[in-house]
Amino acid sequence: MTKYLKPTAFLGVLISGLLLVAQSQAAIVSSIGEWKNATVTDQDKLYTYKDSTNLTDNIPVTFNFFPEGGLDVHTVTLTDGAHALEEGTYTLHYTIDIINAPPPVFWQASLGADVTGQLDVVTVFKEITDENLTTLVTLTSVAGKKDGPKLIPGDRIFIDVFERITVGAGGVVFSTTDTYTERVVPEPASIAIWAVLAGLGVGLAWWRRRRTS
Repeated sequence: MTKYLKPTAFLGVLISGLLLVAQSQAAIVSSIGEWKNATVTDQDKLYTYKDSTNLTDNIPVTFNFFPEGGLDVHTVTLTDGAHALEEGTYTLHYTIDIINAPPPVFWQASLGADVTGQLDVVTVFKEITDENLTTLVTLTSVAGKKDGPKLIPGDRIFIDVFERITVGAGGVVFSTTDTYTERVVPEPASIAIWAVLAGLGVGLAWWRRRRTS
């Protein structure tokens, strides 16, 4: 006998499958040299390299995406254990555009690093600005400790990111990770619909109370 899934069960299986596909998406592994020559698109993000200092072309850059708590989280991880950053100062400058229409907006940013022995001779500083280079938020990771999440104000779909990594004597940076969380802003039409529905709900409640009084 052939069995069929009930609509609700089928919907549950479909949603679970879609979430599994999203969560299992492979990271995009690039390098400083490759990024210089071409922008990187990951989901709805366009990453554009601007400039850097003391970062050789073979240093890897990994772009990743995963859903978390109903929100989209994007990460940019610089270098790895095979290309660790030793004593010196390094900078990286890039921009991110959200290219969906209508787009979600940037909501929060975090910064973290994997450093040897959690030594406080390692500091990673990140400044996020708008298209006019007005500072929106700054983050600082000392000895590998995470900073953030911090709010990115203004419902932005474009941010400019400058990062400076300072490694003192005896310090080693195995990786740094920039994390960005986005959220969806309701369109004006959607807000108006919800306002009407809320008004109808209040009116219906008043009408019911009047009938029962």
